Amino acid sequence: MVRAPVARRAPLATVPAMADWLTRVFDAAHVGKAALVGHSLGTLVAVECAARHAERVERIALIATASPMKVSDAFLDAAKRNEYSAFDMHTIWGHAPRVPLGGNPNPGMWMYGDTQARLERLAPGVLYADLKASNDYAFAGRIKCPALFVLGKRDMMTPPRAAKTLQEQIPGAQTVLIDYSGHSLMAEAPDAVLDALIQFLSI
Repeated sequence: MVRAPVARRAPLATVPAMADWLTRVFDAAHVGKAALVGHSLGTLVAVECAARHAERVERIALIATASPMKVSDAFLDAAKRNEYSAFDMHTIWGHAPRVPLGGNPNPGMWMYGDTQARLERLAPGVLYADLKASNDYAFAGRIKCPALFVLGKRDMMTPPRAAKTLQEQIPGAQTVLIDYSGHSLMAEAPDAVLDALIQFLSI
């Protein structure tokens, strides 16, 4: 049997567009209000959604965030040209320096290889669209719901100091700093991240 090719839509190009799309997902799933957990670009989407649609968002957890979330020209250019070097930059900068030496907390798993395999599955243009959306976004809203920051002390892409501006814009926000993790906190420090989320979401 021959399958017809699947038509691909262009990726959403801005954080506000992603935030609005998220509320349409709520509607489709018949979800009135939700707690949002975002990582990296996902944190910007969570913040924007909470500001634009406050009545739909109960609380937000921001894992590895920065404001502004600037991306280097070399990284953007490589992603725009769909060069494999963009995957290498994402992989190397996205983990703590200990990772290549066997730092995965899950025996038998290779974090670099796992990350690169996931990146290779992206349709052309998706990584660039996401990086550019992050690079271009400037938060100008107001957050009223409870917020949690989960930050990796060894994060090279969104170091903890880069979250300070956003932390100051969300009064009463909690912060959990994970000493040994880089940007890929869910892979590098899964137990610590899960503990922080359970405590925050159970309040």
